[in-house]
Amino acid sequence: MSNISKEIFKFPKNKCSIIPFISAGIPSLRDTKHVLENLDKYQFPLIELGFPYSDPLADGNIIQKASQIAIYNNGITIDSIFKILFNINNKINTPIVAFIYYNQLVTYGIKKFIEKLSSRGINGLLVPDLPCEEQFILMNLCKLNNIHLILLITPTSSLDRIKYLCSKAQGFIYLVSRLGVTGFDKNNVIDNASLKILIKQIRFFTNIPIAIGFGISNTDQIIQIKNLGVEGLIIGSACMNILMNNSNTDFIELLSKFLNSLKINLE
Repeated sequence: MSNISKEIFKFPKNKCSIIPFISAGIPSLRDTKHVLENLDKYQFPLIELGFPYSDPLADGNIIQKASQIAIYNNGITIDSIFKILFNINNKINTPIVAFIYYNQLVTYGIKKFIEKLSSRGINGLLVPDLPCEEQFILMNLCKLNNIHLILLITPTSSLDRIKYLCSKAQGFIYLVSRLGVTGFDKNNVIDNASLKILIKQIRFFTNIPIAIGFGISNTDQIIQIKNLGVEGLIIGSACMNILMNNSNTDFIELLSKFLNSLKINLE
């Protein structure tokens, strides 16, 4: 894993890239290590690694189920994930962004967690439910430890809020595609027209890369969203669906084929 810099996340110019998300501990923690090592071969701008949580409010059914299995069936803990990260530090080149909920940080110890991230070569931190009043403290701790704190902009963010977040953004901006939770929801579709307006507002304040997440799972969505001019599309629930439902087969090969099929549609 690379050291931090302004361009640590290598988004190709004038191109939209796939960003895979996986939640640690599925099918097992050892498998997570192998999945990360395999994903490193494909030169993604980054990989998001979720720390399983018992009450993942931003996540849909698939990632919620993955978290339950990882914690209660597989005994996954924050420290066991750090052990795996220690074992792969300096062995892979793709930057990793840790995805964790705020209550997990507080329970574990915010300073201790960030220092351990840094010692394992992790490049970024994303906290989906980070309280606004805690943002400044966490940002400073991340800066001291050479970690990008990734900020989220949502469909309900005011223009003033967007301006502020753009002024503080590091690495890339995570643009939440729609209200609700992660995963496909036929009753909560992505509104591309609204996204286009949000992207225009963000571009007015900054030229930092934008990655869109939540509910992106198929080729049709990818073709539509890539034309909005963003740098990244985050694929999470679809990846986890493969890892959870193919544990007795070559899930790594299946995941690779799936992600490659999505990449082809971005060429």
